[in-house]
Amino acid sequence: KKISFTGSLEVGQIITEHCGMKRVTMELGSNSAVIVFKDAPLDIVAKKVRKGGYTLAGQVCISIQRVYVEQDAADEFLRELSLEVGKIVHGDPLLDGTEMGPMIDESALCKAEQFCKDAREHKGILILGGKRKNTIFLPTIFHNVAEDALLIQEEAFAPIVAVNTFKTVEEAITKVNSTKYGLQAGIFTRDITKAMQCAQAIDAGGVLVNESPTFRVDNMPYGGTKGSGLGREGPDFAIKEMTEEKLIIFDQL
Repeated sequence: KKISFTGSLEVGQIITEHCGMKRVTMELGSNSAVIVFKDAPLDIVAKKVRKGGYTLAGQVCISIQRVYVEQDAADEFLRELSLEVGKIVHGDPLLDGTEMGPMIDESALCKAEQFCKDAREHKGILILGGKRKNTIFLPTIFHNVAEDALLIQEEAFAPIVAVNTFKTVEEAITKVNSTKYGLQAGIFTRDITKAMQCAQAIDAGGVLVNESPTFRVDNMPYGGTKGSGLGREGPDFAIKEMTEEKLIIFDQL
């Protein structure tokens, strides 16, 4: 009666094509973006992007992959982010002090290398990382990657973050919405008007203001739009998704 699937967009599409009249919940791929306005405290934002983009080596469906920073603040933000990401201790995850471990397998490493190669071919400037070290893919930052690059349009599932710029709120929203995914997104600003404008216009299942899109607690409705899925997860919402409502009426005789 019901199918619930977490995985890739490609497999999710195959399942939905064959499930007939069954109800489905799909939690699929993503390419999470954040918008950073120049009024935000850039040092704090850099720390949140470090955590949101590189935890578990970026192998999280809501890991930050794109950062759109207001043009006037781009240089300062890149300095702050480079300092933070450069501090990440990578290596054996069983050792105390390790913050980022290996990729899950060789194919994931090869995919990360492909995304970096493609980013360079699409005018991206490598700021940090960009290569593997045994089973580790080094924490990577690119700047000014063309919007049609793999890193901007597809899911990397790797510790790679692209930092691009915008001039207007409308441009930032358009860029965030440019992919086929829409799971969660983040906005960093002290301006409530800009925050609400972005939150209402971004096509995603969840928008977090002044927090990384990797933030999640179980009482949240969790799920995406577009190629990121159908329905919502989280205990309360999953139960509703898996429940068939039935009407029973009594009358007097």
